[in-house]
Amino acid sequence: EREQPELLAESPERRKRVAAESGKTEQQ
Repeated sequence: EREQPELLAESPERRKRVAAESGKTEQQ
């Protein structure tokens, strides 16, 4: 999940995808 925060910060859309894959909601 937080292995590569740089990639997540790179694109907010990826954040949502990673969150979905992790089974987390966007509200979290």
